[in-house]
Amino acid sequence: MMRAIPMDLAWRNLFFTPHISKNDVAFIVFLFWRIWKGRCKATYGHVLYKSHFLYRQLLAQVEEWRMAEAQKIQRSEEVRRSMPYSSTGQGPHSRRTDVSLPSEGILVRFDGAKKITQGCATGFVGFSGDGNIAFAVGKFYQGISDAYISELLAIRDAMKWCLTHNFLTVVFGGDSQLVIKDVTSKKASHSRVGAILEGVHSLLTSFLSVSCLFAPRSFNRAAHLVAKQALLSGVRLHTDYRSLLVSFL
Repeated sequence: MMRAIPMDLAWRNLFFTPHISKNDVAFIVFLFWRIWKGRCKATYGHVLYKSHFLYRQLLAQVEEWRMAEAQKIQRSEEVRRSMPYSSTGQGPHSRRTDVSLPSEGILVRFDGAKKITQGCATGFVGFSGDGNIAFAVGKFYQGISDAYISELLAIRDAMKWCLTHNFLTVVFGGDSQLVIKDVTSKKASHSRVGAILEGVHSLLTSFLSVSCLFAPRSFNRAAHLVAKQALLSGVRLHTDYRSLLVSFL
């Protein structure tokens, strides 16, 4: 036998339930009419009312899941657009503003991400001549919350990684014009990062062939995604994030 619900609790739950829509108001009016006509007891009416809101919550959860899936598809499309195409001359990499795949060696896109209360992170993704991902690496730095420094650390980490893994013919692409200018001109625009920039300049001499070119943010989303994930994870060691990119393709 169903236990009766106290009427004061029933009325309180009825009128103080948040997010009441027009459909809910219509259902409440219908429920009061049924109770007034004597066709539905107040206790069972309250149960029906709460069941109705449970159904509404289920619909809200389904809608939330659909929105999450839509965001996942959107992020997948952003990563796909940032991926290099094969040497057919088609796709976004045929634009002059983009960094094209080198005929020999490897293309490395780099980016940084920062959060004032956390620090910053670097991310870089290497693409072989056929457009496949050779590596996708990120690293977190505690206590650094400057966008310029995060970009500079990203290209430095990318250079060290390439030299360690014997990639000596490299094209580096980033979306920070200031960083590209400072690296290529060998002149720091910010004195506070002189030591980092000197380290980058010394690494440049270790490559057989190296170039640093600017690419718009729309073509650099894969590296940016890796940097954001490294910022969220907070791992202070170089971490492989290739599975992150594959999951969005």
